[in-house]
Amino acid sequence: MHTTARLALWLACTVLPPLASASYEVKLAPGARQLTLSLALPPGARAGVRLAPRGAAWGLKPQVEDVRCAGRPLPQDAEGHWLAPASCTRVTWRVVPDAVSADGADASEQRTLAIAKRRWVLLAEPTALLRPQGVDAASTLRAAKGSVELLGATPMGRGGWRVPPGNSAPEFYVLGRAQVVSRQQGAFAVRYVADDPELVKQLNLQALHAAALAQLVRVVPLPPATSPADRSLLVVWLGVAASRGSAGGAAGSRSFVANYVRGEPADAARHAALTLGVAAHEQFHQLVELFRNRHPATSSAVWFDESLAHFYGLKALRAADKSRDAQALWARSVDLQRPVEHGLLELHRRHEAGDASVYESFYSQGAAFWHAVDTAISAATQGQQSLDDHLGDVLRAPLSSDGALPESLVQRLRAVAGPAIDDALTRYVTGPR
Repeated sequence: MHTTARLALWLACTVLPPLASASYEVKLAPGARQLTLSLALPPGARAGVRLAPRGAAWGLKPQVEDVRCAGRPLPQDAEGHWLAPASCTRVTWRVVPDAVSADGADASEQRTLAIAKRRWVLLAEPTALLRPQGVDAASTLRAAKGSVELLGATPMGRGGWRVPPGNSAPEFYVLGRAQVVSRQQGAFAVRYVADDPELVKQLNLQALHAAALAQLVRVVPLPPATSPADRSLLVVWLGVAASRGSAGGAAGSRSFVANYVRGEPADAARHAALTLGVAAHEQFHQLVELFRNRHPATSSAVWFDESLAHFYGLKALRAADKSRDAQALWARSVDLQRPVEHGLLELHRRHEAGDASVYESFYSQGAAFWHAVDTAISAATQGQQSLDDHLGDVLRAPLSSDGALPESLVQRLRAVAGPAIDDALTRYVTGPR
């Protein structure tokens, strides 16, 4: 749809000024099997700098090896941080990308991957980039001299791409001559990269994503004066075999990675619906980050963010894909008759204590909760309103320290939908007593 010249012109017109903070370089020599990365430490951050990939704090396994300064290995402390001395101005390290099996790779694991068939590498910031602890500013990643091409989401000038600040979602990058499909989707310039472009085209994933994005922007509108660079998105599709039984995704600041399901042609519609649900979920996260950059909430919780993303991802799926399979996936996922054993606040408490097994309930039970609220608002207003009309208030709401919705938000919703809001809170959030 867009020519190479038009893409180059778009990049030239939307770059952000380079930052005077930490800057990264990455090198993947043609034919090499490992990445060489370096970080120029920012002025004022060199006295006893502690370095770690930020995904380690989220339970992700780092891929960083052989960390050095001036050719000397850096020691690690008891928490696994590498320690750079005051004299260190540049740190180097290696990352060996994971080989992708025939069944595919789970996108939610946020790994740096070698897409051997297409000769490009997915670089995952959370597990591959060392970040100076206590330095939260955004920075820039560039391809080193002699490296293959680098593609990111937000252009920063001189061939660089933004590495988000520490208080934002992470980012993903593509190294190599990947086939890029560029489209203008409303206010967004979107670039798509896939491990199997032909199959992704057959599944119509780009068009489905465009429809879901258009639906989501209606309910999470772009803040005024959002820069063109902040409206630049990168979507990476990674196939997984249907035999795996699941598909995942990971939302970055302006990029996201999503699995699509490979299987028999007879199951293509069902697999496309599952894929779009994952992609729309991750897209919602990105739009919410843009919204909160202008309207920051004082606090949030994993159950809150994931349940809203799952509900609105499914809602976008229902609007964008009218197939029987998509409508069936929606109905199963927001089933209000599904039994509830524990409230979301109890599950939140367990998750905070380290119990990862409750995470799936944030999706299923959380989506059912928001569907109950949505249904209550629609019923009370004879279809004139829905949760969409109150989503701004919901996203701005500061949750309490235990993850509970603030009483001010509950009162606003109760004023619209009455006691049905309390019924939904009791059933899904506070839980049976």
